[in-house]
Amino acid sequence: LKAVAGVGLRLGGLSAPAALPREGLTRFSFEAPDAREVALAGSFNGWEPAFMTREGEGLWSTTLTLEPGTYEYVYLVDGDPVPPPECERQRDDGFGGTNGVLVVVADED
Repeated sequence: LKAVAGVGLRLGGLSAPAALPREGLTRFSFEAPDAREVALAGSFNGWEPAFMTREGEGLWSTTLTLEPGTYEYVYLVDGDPVPPPECERQRDDGFGGTNGVLVVVADED
């Protein structure tokens, strides 16, 4: 399993490490060339797997609309939880694993 991932902002490119996603459309992408399926599960969707779409050579993605807040999430690669490598902040999930922590800030329109 090759774990390379990024959270994009508003369907734009990858976020800079110091940048926080703004509310609205947030693109999640994860590279897993050998996976049969990849899903995203987190506090933003009640921990229900949101299956991602395969794009090309092993890149999986999905886009969600997120309100401002702090969220925890993981990728599910063929059913197995994988902590998001793009997250600088991570938390113990209480079950022996790790969740990524994503902070979404209010848009400053």
